[in-house]
Amino acid sequence: MKPRGRHVPKQLGRYRVLAVIGHGAMGEVLLGRGPDGRLVAIKLIHRELAGDVTFHARFRREIEASKRVTGAYTAGVVGYDIDCDRPWLATEFIAGPTLQEMLDSYGKLPLPGLKLLAVGLASALLEIHRTEVVHRDLKPSNVLLTAEGPRVIDFGIALALETDVALTMAGVRIGSPAYMSPEQAGGQSLTMASDVFSLGSVLVMAATGSIPFGSAGPLHGTADLGAVPVEMRELIAACLNPDAALRPTPAQVLDAAERIPADPVWPGPVRRRIEEFRMEAVRWADGPAESAGPWKRMRPWYRRIVVGVAVGVVAVLAASLLVDMTVPGHAVAMSDPPLVLTDKEIRSLDVCELLGPAVLGEFGTYVDELTADGAMACATGMTDTAGRKLEYTLSVANPVGTVRARNEPTGSTIAWMPVLGLAATAATCDRYVITQSGLPLSVNLRVRVASGDGCVAAEKALRAIVHRLSVNPPLRALPANSVLALDPCTLFERGTTPAGIGDPAVYTTSGPHGCLLSGRDGELTLSFDERLRPAWSGARGRGYRSVDSRNAYNMDRSPQRCSYIVLAQPTTGRNGEIVAVDYISRRVPEKDACELADAIAAPILKKLPRL
Repeated sequence: MKPRGRHVPKQLGRYRVLAVIGHGAMGEVLLGRGPDGRLVAIKLIHRELAGDVTFHARFRREIEASKRVTGAYTAGVVGYDIDCDRPWLATEFIAGPTLQEMLDSYGKLPLPGLKLLAVGLASALLEIHRTEVVHRDLKPSNVLLTAEGPRVIDFGIALALETDVALTMAGVRIGSPAYMSPEQAGGQSLTMASDVFSLGSVLVMAATGSIPFGSAGPLHGTADLGAVPVEMRELIAACLNPDAALRPTPAQVLDAAERIPADPVWPGPVRRRIEEFRMEAVRWADGPAESAGPWKRMRPWYRRIVVGVAVGVVAVLAASLLVDMTVPGHAVAMSDPPLVLTDKEIRSLDVCELLGPAVLGEFGTYVDELTADGAMACATGMTDTAGRKLEYTLSVANPVGTVRARNEPTGSTIAWMPVLGLAATAATCDRYVITQSGLPLSVNLRVRVASGDGCVAAEKALRAIVHRLSVNPPLRALPANSVLALDPCTLFERGTTPAGIGDPAVYTTSGPHGCLLSGRDGELTLSFDERLRPAWSGARGRGYRSVDSRNAYNMDRSPQRCSYIVLAQPTTGRNGEIVAVDYISRRVPEKDACELADAIAAPILKKLPRL
């Protein structure tokens, strides 16, 4: 830790700032002390970010989610101020080593320690899931050991699940590969049962000193429980059931763990190490001259109680601030924060900015201009340090279902999401990740080289792009009444099945600006985009007509297909926002395909602003 600089306030709320623990892209982590002598860890946001409306909203959501998870086996929020000049968040401060450090130092836990760990982790999941939150990254480095039992930390990557719909859309697909559930490793939607699988994986590691599935991972491997104490095999095997619906609940895990025939206690070396961490926290509080005063006047035994009972989780804050540091008693900071975007952020992304010098400048020299291809794609060219030219194409509009169906996990992760692709090496290489919350969104980077492998460059650049999205996504200022800000699925007339679609009619989000209505008889995709206006794009040559008193420029017309675009409003230069309608019949329709498409699209066009 370092002394508090002039730019750091002496006081934040009721907490006196003692020292600076670390710096990050979003702010600083500070050591503070409350009026009752408690130590806290404070996340202080940079002033320039505090003025960003979108970031401010994201920070508010983070605080609200963190406040929900507070219990005897977790760590909670103790203070915050969102509306001040520099927003801040203070959490409890826990002094204790991580489970990972103890396993590295002393090896596997004996049965009494395993029982205490299982009881504590099950109790933590009970508290976490009670508040409708999935942790998604339960692993040994996110478990702190205290004299009273384990504490689960790092809720910066957990998501609150407000409804079943939100859960389905969120997908909740982050975590550490060695401890992921099969559904998480496969990039599928999660339930709270995923945390139970991770709990079982952590218990295997603690019982054997080895990760449960080896290099094969949970999708393809089988856990070897031969080295697990016989008293725990049945419980762990149940947690690791590949079928999420058949896994026990945290309450059932707790009941089974309590029946393990052993006294729940850490082994001697672990208890001594916990005491060393607690005394180190006392020295932190006693050490700097600036921390003198009432704290130093406390009796030593009272200081130890205060530190042991109320101390905070720097790892949680450091992870979300991208702080590059290691503090005794806390997990190592994440270098790869999760990607969580709001619907509004996704629909107003500046995709070309994500390929710009601020993001990819360190990878080479630009030789081509940044060229937008609609609202959700951009391309450029660079030469790398070896003199090779690489063509980069970024798209965030590919339908998630199609991406999942046509690609497989590559075995690596970015921002806790599985990286998808087809080839391990290729001159033209695509790499994808799929967002964890809000609109289902795939982020695709294609790298093309004349010869050699483009996959290494694709994944490296995609990591930089996702990092920028995670920290401070670049957003466009959309024009007034922009259709790009709308959710097209909310514009359809519900209640009856349109002619040409057939039951069952299903509405599916298709990228940031698209909605697919599909049924037994046909399907219609409605999407918004920004591109060269139809009048100058050559579409007029294919014929145009009127739909809801608007010019519709035909792109494809046949008895079973009708595809056209309508200008919503001009934007800059020769560009304009457009509405694209694409109808495909699954059978020979009784009516003309365009007549069926118009009947569905016309009521939607009536809702849009007129030029």
